This record gives sequence, structure tokens and C-alpha cells, in this order.
Amino acid sequence: MNNNHRLCLAEDGRTQYKIVIPEGASETLKYAAEELSKYLKEISGAVFPVTTEGQLTQEEEEGLILTGCGRLSESTRLCRELVSPDELMKLGEEGFLIRTIGKDLVIAGNTGRGTLYGVYGFLKGSLGCRWFTPEVSHIPKRSRLELESTDRAELPALEYREPYQLGNQEPEWHVRNFSNGHFPKITARMGGRVKYDPFVHSFYTLVPPETYFAEHPEYYAQIDGKRVGERAQLCLSNEEVFEIVLAELRARLEKDPEIAVVSVSQNDCAGACTCDRCRKVEEEEGSPAGNMLRFVNRIAEALEKEYPHLRIDTLAYQYTRKPPKLTRPRPNVIVRLCSIECCFSHPLAECGKAIAAGGKQIEGGRSFTEDLEGWGKICNQLYIWDYTTNFANYLQPFPDFNVLQENIRYFIRNHVRGIFEEGNNAEGECGGLNRLRQYLLAQLLWNPEIDAQACMREFLIGYFGMAAPWIEKWIEACQSRVTPEIHMSIYDSPAAAYLEEALLEEGDRIFDCAEEAADNEEILSRVRTARLSLRYVRMMRKPADAPDREAEIKSFFEDVKKAGITQIREWTSLETSEAQLLDR
Repeated sequence: MNNNHRLCLAEDGRTQYKIVIPEGASETLKYAAEELSKYLKEISGAVFPVTTEGQLTQEEEEGLILTGCGRLSESTRLCRELVSPDELMKLGEEGFLIRTIGKDLVIAGNTGRGTLYGVYGFLKGSLGCRWFTPEVSHIPKRSRLELESTDRAELPALEYREPYQLGNQEPEWHVRNFSNGHFPKITARMGGRVKYDPFVHSFYTLVPPETYFAEHPEYYAQIDGKRVGERAQLCLSNEEVFEIVLAELRARLEKDPEIAVVSVSQNDCAGACTCDRCRKVEEEEGSPAGNMLRFVNRIAEALEKEYPHLRIDTLAYQYTRKPPKLTRPRPNVIVRLCSIECCFSHPLAECGKAIAAGGKQIEGGRSFTEDLEGWGKICNQLYIWDYTTNFANYLQPFPDFNVLQENIRYFIRNHVRGIFEEGNNAEGECGGLNRLRQYLLAQLLWNPEIDAQACMREFLIGYFGMAAPWIEKWIEACQSRVTPEIHMSIYDSPAAAYLEEALLEEGDRIFDCAEEAADNEEILSRVRTARLSLRYVRMMRKPADAPDREAEIKSFFEDVKKAGITQIREWTSLETSEAQLLDR
């Protein structure tokens, strides 16, 4: 269908092209056209007006950028003539195609979100735009904007993609990088998101102990013969608990029709119920997950007729990680398997057993790979909760870059359809190389077959300028310490084996060179923020009786605050962390 010639979209700040949207276009399609017009002007200096098909004259029906070839409510006559309905249907909710025909360019999705992704896919893949962080992007400048003839389509590898860093939840960044997760407040105009309510660890949200425990302790877990309403779970065999959860979910759904998923999931602690009825189910199923899944399945069945597009999410986490023998998730149930116990320095397919803090592999425990493959065989909708930082020491180097791509590929091979990559749960600057990690993960979650090294290098050049080669050397130095014998947990201390003194000395030399190479004060500031991870390890290793220890701690925290970092470990304020170190 393509012509083998180039389209000249603009030259010397002028264009004859118009961006065409359907009559009565959705807000998402209007936004897609606005974004396309905005960036084409930024690239070329030319104004690309947005118009509707009905406003075109017959003479103008050539040399157009056609967007919005979607469902009937979002379709144009011109687009229907250039793209078949079958092609559009194959794109699903989020896929897109980009096609040149004659002098026309078509950017088409089967939905508004798909078309919007098509705009960004065109700007990225055809024109070289990059959005590295909310503050740093690369938009090329061209006096002559030419486009090779093209005909390509893209579909996401996963239906749910969330590269999570609390310090970056800017909706625009996430949409431009094809992230559709819960936490960024991506509006309907921007294509929407996979909205949860409630989000995970929801038992006490749905059945609050402060409301029910005093009069109904039987709603809560029985442990050692006593009912417990604090840091434990619900009694899932109690019929009234089921009715309360169902009523609460119905109230939330009635209030907010945008909810796509509700989570009915265990609290972030142990304490499963051991009453006779709960224990009997656990024995039948060979896993506490059986009790959980039977309860969740009942909720899913009760809601599916009223809310046919709603899905019910639960966790396979710690004590529920092992799949049950008998019960299978209903088609509208998501099981979200969590890799919290795993080693993160080696691919999960090769090193799936539990790791203790300090890097020792726990013998005799179940392998994560066994559980992943087990759930993959019985789940219609299997999601993953993965981990990409050290939660006990946020700023500590976390050399996992060599496994990110392989792990995502491994998940997908085992029928995973959605991934949450949890990074630092701290507001503000996330420190270290977490901005790079979030960007790389966003690209891999959309397409795990990209050239990951090239992607990382693009980011480093865009973010660190002339200092980029030195930051790359630091990454390589950290990764080189991860040998087959060294395992890395998400709670390792600064005394971890891979943080050997030779690495710290090499790091100091590398960062000295990086600071010297920095292009300007802004780049220098980013380099120094990245260097805080090295300084953190040195500070934490400083002997308690070292004469300069107090001064070093105070200087470090001054620089941390100046960088905009608000926490250096999970659930702990900077002030508390500093006081604890000074008192040690």
C-alpha cells in the first residue's frame, strides 16, 4: 500500500499539512491531535492546524495527517478508506498503526488511547522524540521535516504496565512512555488508566477493625486461639465478612464508574486465620491461597453481572504465594504474584529461591519459579508485583540493570499480563539511578524486545550530558561485582558483599571524572545527586568512633535535602534517619 517516496511534512517553518480528526471526536482524540500539533511545531517551527473532516474542501483531501480511525463513534470517512475495520480490531485497546499512503499520513488506533499512543509512537519512532523525566526530554529540531514511507503496527506486550516511583507520578510522562498504571492520575482526556479502588493490602480498608472489632471479633483472624484485629488478616470463612466486603465494593463502584479493578487482598503482614473452618480449607487446598481464592471467587461471581468489565484483584504474596490444589481463579479474577523474597541480582528463571537479607539463599524453601509456573497454568489473568530498589536503604546501589529485561521476558513467557515494578516509595527526588531505572522499565513493559543497552545509553546522554560515559562506567562497575555467588535482596545492608571497598574506591574516581566532565551546573547537580548513593555506603560504614563521623553525617543530610530527597529508607523520615545515625 505504501509509496516508496518521502513525505515532506514541513520546511523552513512552513507546512501545507493539516491534522484531521473526526466530527464529534472524543476528548482523547482531540488531545492526541493537540499533542501531535504541539510537538510537530516544536520540531519544525511550523504550525500544523487541527481540523475536522467536515471542514475540508475536496481540494484539501490530500496531504493530510489523519488521526482517530477508531470505533464507529470515532471514525472518519477518509480513514475508513485507508485502514480496514479488521486491521483496527486487531489493534485492541492500546495498539496503533502508522501508515503513509500517497501524500497522507495515518495514525490509527481502535480506541482513543490507542490513537494517542500512536501519536507518541510516531513522535518517538519516526522523529526521535524522548521524554526521559518530567523535566528532561529530547525534541529534535529540523528545518526540513521529512518522513520515510512507513507501514508499521505496535501492540503492547502487557495490558497493565506500572513502573512505580512515588517521586514521579506525572501523568504526561507516563502517557508519553506508554505507562497505564493506577497511581499516575491519567485523566480520561489523556486516555485513562487501569484504576484500582481499593489498591492492594485492602482487608482492613474493607472491614476496618476500628469499626467492627469491638463488637465482632469473629470477623478477624484467630491466632493461637484468640481473635486479632491488629496486624493480622480477616476470617475468610465468616459469611458476614463476605457480605460486608461485597457491600463496601458495591458502594465504591456506584460512586466511581471509572474503577476498572478492585483489590480484595491480604494485609501487608502475616497472621492468616487458623479457626477450624479456615484451617480445613487450607488443608484441602495445600496452601492458604485456597482460602483466599475461594473468597475472592465468590466476590467476583457476585459482581460480574452488574459490572461485566470489572476485575477482582488479589495477591499471591508470602504465605499465599503457593497455588492451591483445587480452586481455580474465575475469568474476572487477577492473581498478582509477588517476588519479594527473591534474589534480584540474577535472572529469576535461574535463581528463584528465597534470599535472606545479607544475600544468603534460604535452603529448602519453595522456588519462585515453581509458583510462577504453577499460577501461570491456572490463571486467566496473572499479574506480577516486582521490586526494583533496596527498601531498607533507598540510596544504596542496586545493580539489577542486567536482569530487568530478562525477568520481564520470563514473566511474559509464563502468561503474565500485567506488571507493577515497585521502586522508591518516597516523594520528591528518588536518588541514585532510579530515574534511569523507571524510564528503562517503562520502555521494557511496552516492548521487552528493545535494545536495552541502547535505551539506557540514550537516557544517560540525555540526562547526564558529557558526564554520561562516566555514569555508564559506574553502572558497569557495580554490575561487575554481581557474580554467580552473590545474591542481592531488597533489604541488604551497606555491608553487602557486592559493595566491596575496591568498588567504592573505583566509584570515587569515576564520580570525580563525571563531575569534571559535567556540561553545566544543572548536569553537575544531577551527577552529585547520583553520587549520593556512593556517599551513603561510605557514611554507613564509618566506625562509630571516627572523629569526623558526625560532620560527615550532617553534611550528607544537608546535600540529600538540597537534592530534594525526602527519605533514605522506607517508612522513615529524613529527620528520624539522621537522628538514628547520630545516636548510634
